[in-house]
Amino acid sequence: MPLTDTEVKSFKPEENRYRRSDGGGLFIDVMPSGKTVFRLAYRHDGKQRTAWIGDYPTVRLAEARLKVSELKLALRGGTDPHDLPAKREPDVDDASSVPTGPLWRDIARDYLMLRQRSGAAYRTLAKLHRQVEVTIEALGDRGITDITAEDILSVVNPIAERGNVENAHEIPYLVATRRAFFRRLMQRSIRFRSA
Repeated sequence: MPLTDTEVKSFKPEENRYRRSDGGGLFIDVMPSGKTVFRLAYRHDGKQRTAWIGDYPTVRLAEARLKVSELKLALRGGTDPHDLPAKREPDVDDASSVPTGPLWRDIARDYLMLRQRSGAAYRTLAKLHRQVEVTIEALGDRGITDITAEDILSVVNPIAERGNVENAHEIPYLVATRRAFFRRLMQRSIRFRSA
């Protein structure tokens, strides 16, 4: 059963290190020192591996789930998470008002159109349309590569607080998969140009 933020807050150090699973390979390690760490257990090339996600409370449960979604997409593409470059937090002084990459609004609407053309059920499309519009309202003018986990959480948290937990869980996946797809597309186009 997935963890809740309340459960994660309640974990106390014990004499021996212990783990609690969130599902899908994500788990939390609680050390005797009191340090609490999110990790992802996965298999790559037939070997069991573990990837560090981040320390709690610096990385919250929702952020850890987002990062796991991105790492799993990389795994499906054949990339070991240990081979991915470490993320650097952008400096506030570096932040430019000019978005990098296409705008989230364009990517989200293209995705919605693609789902319509693929023959998704009406109820699925209606729900997806509501989710996409919520994200466009909050993130529409941002470049897809500029969207951070904090931005996504600023959209998701109010939805979860209203009690709509299902949508709150689906929106981060929607954004993370589109971002990861765009990154892979850009990497391939760079490889083809340099070849």
